[in-house]
Amino acid sequence: MSVPSTEVRRAWEQHDPSRRHPRIGPEQRGLLRAFKNSLAPAARLVDVIRSDTYRRARDDYAFKKGIGRSRALARLNHQLVPPAILMAKNEDAAIWSWLKAGGPVIADSEDPGHAQDCVLVYVAISGRSNDGQAATAGAWTLEMPDHALGRLLQYRRGINLTDAIWEAHRALMGASIQDFIKSYTRVRTFLSEPEPWRRPIAPATGADDAPLVQTLFERLDDDAI
Repeated sequence: MSVPSTEVRRAWEQHDPSRRHPRIGPEQRGLLRAFKNSLAPAARLVDVIRSDTYRRARDDYAFKKGIGRSRALARLNHQLVPPAILMAKNEDAAIWSWLKAGGPVIADSEDPGHAQDCVLVYVAISGRSNDGQAATAGAWTLEMPDHALGRLLQYRRGINLTDAIWEAHRALMGASIQDFIKSYTRVRTFLSEPEPWRRPIAPATGADDAPLVQTLFERLDDDAI
């Protein structure tokens, strides 16, 4: 489904008459544009993760012990950080996250606001899966439409968007899986992102009441590349 560009622009510009929001001004638009331009280095990370150099370091991290494993993690960090950050690790795998600017990701919506460009939080999980194989999997956790980020700049002058997004991401990852499932009420079709990052994080309905970050570690068994 294609949403007319005028409707997309209106979703960005139009305020809610009942609340009398002022329009997002040129200052906020400029700040948002600069912020999204600063995320350009992250565009290379999908190719990095598919490279042989990355896979060799991942395999060492999955199977080596002690110093060998620590060195493998350092090699992975060298390839990803920055712009990615090491978010979590356990005895089997590690999770990195980064911010990526891109186009809309929701395909099956008639809401023009869902056709806006956005910033996504990507995650990559690498290590040893439950079947003993070295693997990497990916997902995304948060979508921040341009309009929402513009509003944030408008009402929180001087806010650091990077810090605000990471704060929201960490809060989500620490949330209860069961609480997340209650809010995950509709299955949508997503597009624009390369596999396996085309789908957002979505825990199984029978998952235990653990932190949501546990679902990311389980992706190694479901969506490995």
